[in-house]
Amino acid sequence: MRLVVFGCAGWIAYRRYREGETNWALGFGLLTVAYNPLIPVLLSRPIWLPIDLFAIWFFWKARKREAANR
Repeated sequence: MRLVVFGCAGWIAYRRYREGETNWALGFGLLTVAYNPLIPVLLSRPIWLPIDLFAIWFFWKARKREAANR
C-alpha cells in the first residue's frame, strides 16, 4: 500500500506543480515523502493513524476538486 500511495502522490504532485498549483503540489509532495518506500518514515501505529486519515481526506478532496473542474 505504501508503494501505491507513494507513486500516486508523486505523480499528482508533479502534475499539480506543472499546472502551477503549488499548494496542492506541496501537499502531495509531503505525502510522497511520508510514504516513501525506499527510505521509510518509521513511526508508531497511533502516530500513523492521523497521517493516514489526512492522506485519505487529501486524495478525496483532490478528486472532488478534479471532478468539479471537468
